[in-house]
Amino acid sequence: MKFLRFSILLYVFVISTSGWTQTFEFIGSPQNQTLTGENFEINQIDITPLYTNDTAYITYRLIENTCPSGWEFILCDWSACFVDMPNTDDMDPLPPGYNALVKITANARNIDGSGWLEFWIFPTGQMELHESIFFYYNMENDVPENLPSCLVQQNRNHIMIQCAQPLSWDIYNLTGSILQSGFSSAHKTEVDKSQFPQGMYLLKLEDRAVIKFIVE
Repeated sequence: MKFLRFSILLYVFVISTSGWTQTFEFIGSPQNQTLTGENFEINQIDITPLYTNDTAYITYRLIENTCPSGWEFILCDWSACFVDMPNTDDMDPLPPGYNALVKITANARNIDGSGWLEFWIFPTGQMELHESIFFYYNMENDVPENLPSCLVQQNRNHIMIQCAQPLSWDIYNLTGSILQSGFSSAHKTEVDKSQFPQGMYLLKLEDRAVIKFIVE
């Protein structure tokens, strides 16, 4: 249920990346958020639509939640907040010159564990143009062994990997065969998904994090 409406004017930053056709520009760090006791912690990613200079219509969809059962999440988009985090919703129309956002307020409720939330962001009615954003969490004193240390964005044709430190990665099919390997640093590494047949694949990072992706 929406309980708060507000307007936020944010500066727009656009970064052009050769070979990477982005639907959105994401501003914000996918840093690991440490949760303590029953304190609320806030993590926010701002979203700049790159596919239109007019009013933008944006939808988000929760794809994966690996966090422990019992953790509390409040989700805010650019104009509304939800006491219970919805699986999907259409944001209010975004006027030209504004940024959208997804802001997560998390409370672990003293439950140990770690995990992440993955959302698809896409123009309303065009899920095939989705790109992914992640929010990473761990409870204080819990070692987050399986949390990605990289920013991973994907759309229909590409995956972009950007890591804070040098990190190797492998792409597997569901039979366990390695199809492609690479090495990512602070610079953006692009992977062309269209080279693989239709189906589901696993992107495994050196730090043991595994991210699923689909080739349509």
